[in-house]
Amino acid sequence: GSFYRYNLGVSGGISNFNYRVSASYQINNESQVNNSFNNFNSAISLGYNSEKLSIALKVQPSLTEKNDPNTLFNFAVDPTIPVFDEDGNFTPFPSFGNPVAVANQNRREARTFALLTSANLTYYIKPNLKFNTLFGMDFSEKNEDRFFSGLNGSGQFNDGDLGRRILRERNTTRWNWSASLLYNNSIKNHNFDALAGLETRSEAIEFSLARGDDFEDF
Repeated sequence: GSFYRYNLGVSGGISNFNYRVSASYQINNESQVNNSFNNFNSAISLGYNSEKLSIALKVQPSLTEKNDPNTLFNFAVDPTIPVFDEDGNFTPFPSFGNPVAVANQNRREARTFALLTSANLTYYIKPNLKFNTLFGMDFSEKNEDRFFSGLNGSGQFNDGDLGRRILRERNTTRWNWSASLLYNNSIKNHNFDALAGLETRSEAIEFSLARGDDFEDF
């Protein structure tokens, strides 16, 4: 196997404005044949600050791709059984399938895109009266593709079907918004604080599943 990671970061600012951008890319070719894992992460932060107003914006997208059809890499197999038969085909294994055939004929892929964002604003109406609002969102989209080839035991089912493909998709969206008004004052040795605010949030999940049976090869 092999592993690579690349990182990049840039930051700076002028006057009341500042920024920061970073990115990371990871490539992992696993020691198990045909298995791999790739991941990309990034973050963008923007900020503005003045005497009465401050604003902060953050965006963090990411993408993950995983491919691992080799699910039997640690399965104990009789070492005297050949990988290929006399005709050059994969030697059939009952029930679970020839591990090498499974790694080359099956498919098991997952792709996940995620986006995390937030926006924060603070405004001083008066020195002792402050307004703050915050909005955040978390979104993810995950797609899975699994194929059990009818050419090996993993896709040969008791009902006679040869081959099966399963597609899954799951989308999740969450967001939260809050706003508050804060007042504080001091009179001699007495401190006064007052806070008023509201908050609302939402979550939505979409899920779909499709399955197809009785086809040998992809």
